[in-house]
Amino acid sequence: MEHFIHVIDAVIVSSTDGRRLYSKYYTNNISDHKQFESTLSTKLKDVKDMSDPDIIQTQGRTVIYQVVSDVIYHVVGPLNENELVLSEVLEALVRAQNSVLNNQIEGRTVMENFELLVLCIDEIIDGGIIIETEGDTVATKVMASIGERYGSQEGENEVVAQAKDAYKSVRETVGGLRSLLNF
Repeated sequence: MEHFIHVIDAVIVSSTDGRRLYSKYYTNNISDHKQFESTLSTKLKDVKDMSDPDIIQTQGRTVIYQVVSDVIYHVVGPLNENELVLSEVLEALVRAQNSVLNNQIEGRTVMENFELLVLCIDEIIDGGIIIETEGDTVATKVMASIGERYGSQEGENEVVAQAKDAYKSVRETVGGLRSLLNF
């Protein structure tokens, strides 16, 4: 009996206006990441919020994607990879994100909770090999990891407060630079 391991070439999360929010490549066979993402953005520029994943093939790759609000989740695999397997990975990622973000997937929310996105992807894929396809299991592991790291809800609230303070500081710095440069 022949063993077969399903693999992922990349996971890309972008906004519907084409900005990259996150990308992780597990193969060296995609030489120009920006060009690949630009091609995806061009092909998907008119997609709207959709409840079901869709598929395209581009540059010798199979791409399963789903649009949620203003975020596009892409799972990229080899051309010969089973589309149902890629779809399961995508659905696990979207379900886990939806759960850990309290059903509020938006570009801004994803970026404000970037660590949760990275942890979700890391629970699903390790080195390009699929290790979990149950979104609820992924969400549970991610929230447990956050709880261990920061100590339950109080820790989460503290992290959110620290992130908001850092964001406010950056905004003030940028505002100060703009006034100095007369923008």
